[in-house]
Amino acid sequence: MSGKSFQRASTWYSVVQFSCYAAGGYLLYANVQLSRLGLAAEGWGELWVNSAAVAIAAIEAAISIYVVSPDNWDDIYQSLAGMGGSDDKKALPGWLKMILSALIVGVVLAICFGAYAFDWYSNFAGLYGPGAEITQKAILFCLAISLGTEVCAFLGHQVGRLGKIAKQDQLQESMEIDPQNIYAAEIRKHRIMLAKQAA
Repeated sequence: MSGKSFQRASTWYSVVQFSCYAAGGYLLYANVQLSRLGLAAEGWGELWVNSAAVAIAAIEAAISIYVVSPDNWDDIYQSLAGMGGSDDKKALPGWLKMILSALIVGVVLAICFGAYAFDWYSNFAGLYGPGAEITQKAILFCLAISLGTEVCAFLGHQVGRLGKIAKQDQLQESMEIDPQNIYAAEIRKHRIMLAKQAA
């Protein structure tokens, strides 16, 4: 047997996983609404307010799916390493690949940083109003709202993986215990039958 007597049931992991996803979805919704309030308070028109809110939601949802899943980061490296083709005549020089790779990574990081900085500012304006004093509490609270979706997505994914491992352990344990239980039950019935015949 696996000996993991104190491991939680895999169902519990699933409940926590989907709770994380639900919390992340709610935080994304709250984030968008706060951004809309903040940008409207700054005097932005309704079209621009809605467009910016949708753009923030899309970028942060993509980040929560891709960037917080380290298993996917190899895709970026392989894409950058393969630039220019595999044919020696068509391949880009090594120094040019490095420059292009640095530029691409720099642009991606700048987009992410810009999106989160803009999101933080619009959340701050939505919560406290434009021109309000920036306090440590406000910084942390706005950061929690801005990054909450990504954190919940990451934790939900990791808990889901642990749930799969727990389910595998439970199935392995069942494969060992259930046949023994069935065998013991059949032996019991057979012995009862023999006892009745002997009586």
